Amino acid sequence: MSISDPTFRRALPADADEVWGIICDAKADMLARGSVQWGDNYPLRSTIDDDVAGGNAWVIECRRGVAAYGVVQCADEQAYSSIDGAWLTADSRYAVVHRLAVASDCRGQGYASSFIDRAMQLARGCGCLSMRADTAADNQAMLAIFARKGFVCCGKINYAEASRGERLAFELML
Repeated sequence: MSISDPTFRRALPADADEVWGIICDAKADMLARGSVQWGDNYPLRSTIDDDVAGGNAWVIECRRGVAAYGVVQCADEQAYSSIDGAWLTADSRYAVVHRLAVASDCRGQGYASSFIDRAMQLARGCGCLSMRADTAADNQAMLAIFARKGFVCCGKINYAEASRGERLAFELML
């Protein structure tokens, strides 16, 4: 199995420990790169467990195990209801990608890009017209992925949780 044919599947409860390790590594990497998007209080292990239990958690699996993790929701995101800017579409049929993280030994191999591609397929299958996502202004890795995939920065959104705060909001027409 290679990046050209990884398995994209729903995350299972049995994946939670491996996924949590990927999240913790991603938090440390972000901090080392100067991004405080994911601090001590987000995401929590319980966040990941809730993602899995809710059926919104997805993984890319390769020979080494889980290579990438993220959430794909074909449902409204409350924080996106108010934007300082304007979405490309006012339609509520959009998918959301959250908490995308790649295992440290798999970074730079196209797994994040592949995850977005697979998320786009899921979104189309759900009848979504676009995909939305957000990131902190200092998360250069995610900003680069959004640019490569053709996402448009539409403005800024704010999360109710103070620890998450303001984020740049992006949308991609499907």
